Order: sequence, then structure tokens, then C-alpha cells
Amino acid sequence: MTVSFKFTAQCRTLVFLLFVAFPLCLRAHPHNWITLKSEFIIDKSGLLTELHQYWQFDVYFSMMTLDDIMHESRVQPNSLQLLATDMVNNMQSYRYFSQLKIDNQAVALAKPIDYALSKVSNDGQQQLLLHMRFQLPTPQRVTDKTLIWQVYDPTYFIDMRHNDTSQIIVRRENGKQCSTAIEQPEPSNEMLDYAFSLDQTEKNTQGLGAAFAEKVIIQCR
Repeated sequence: MTVSFKFTAQCRTLVFLLFVAFPLCLRAHPHNWITLKSEFIIDKSGLLTELHQYWQFDVYFSMMTLDDIMHESRVQPNSLQLLATDMVNNMQSYRYFSQLKIDNQAVALAKPIDYALSKVSNDGQQQLLLHMRFQLPTPQRVTDKTLIWQVYDPTYFIDMRHNDTSQIIVRRENGKQCSTAIEQPEPSNEMLDYAFSLDQTEKNTQGLGAAFAEKVIIQCR
């Protein structure tokens, strides 16, 4: 049985591809805010084997979605997990909004082997948290290499970022350390003008997400 989520009459615009099941009122750019946390698992031989993502959605989106889930859960107790499945399936064609490169070589992520959507409390307000656990089909050697990690919606403008480097966690079984840094985007004046010119309902935004995406840089020795 598929969950059908319906919002109020004044909220009929589809939000981004991640939530095709969720009509939601859009605001000025960016359309939504997602706080990121990323965790990299490296084994004793220096191979990256797993990657965990945590997406904490903004209060406004969480409030709207949780309100609708509350009504749906009367007939569908596992609504949160069903929504998580919708999210993951909708992102599959877009590589889960995730770009990983090791020494400039792209590494594709397979479908997460585990995922869940939960509620967390932040300053007394309930927010949605999506956790996705990826296992690399082929473990990647990262010793003496540079990892570039970006998370963004390729077709839409959503503010997706780590607050600081404490939200980038590298776990190495051999005890060695990796350095982490965040490079902030520097969009051109033309791209800025383009962003401000868009209607709030605009979707296919010609690489706007990539232009405003932060870049995480990880170096392991």
C-alpha cells in the first residue's frame, strides 16, 4: 500500500525531485535548507569501504511534512520509513545528489544498503533526519590520495552544506589521521544574476546546484 501525502490547498507546487510525493510552498532562493553530516569508513589497509550521510531538513519543511505524516500514520504506522524509501528511489537517477572523486576519478555510489528517516529535536523543534549508509561496490584506496566530496541537487537550488569540518568524520581502523577542509563556492556574477532572476517555481536550473555547492576536501596519509 503506497502512502499518498496531501498538503493544504495553498501548498501545491512540487518541491525538488527528492520529494516528488510532497507538494510544498516554496520560498525565495534557496528553496530549502539541509544541514549535512558525512562519515567515511576506512579499513586497516587504507581502503574506503563505507560512506554514511545524514541530512537534517530545515524546520519549515520538517514541520509541513511531519504534520501530514501525523494524519497519514493513522492508517499507515510506518509512514516515515515509506517516505525514506520514496526519497531514496527518487534520487537514484541523480546519483543520490552525491559526487565523490578520488584523485579526480569519479566513484559512483550504489543504492544505500540501509536508510532511515527519523525525528530529532533541535532547540525544542522537531526536524527530519535522513540517514543513508552506502557500501562501496569496490573499496577504494585513499592513502596518499585526495578525496573530493560534494552533495547537491543537480536540477534545483537547495542549500546543502556541512556547518563546519566537525561534521565531516573520517574513521580509520589503523588510527592514522586524515585532514579535512571545506572550500566554499564562488559563483560568478553571471551565475548570481541568473539565480536571482529565476521564478520561485523554476526547476531545471542549468547547473545552479553545482555552482553553489561546497566542496569537501579530504587528504589521507
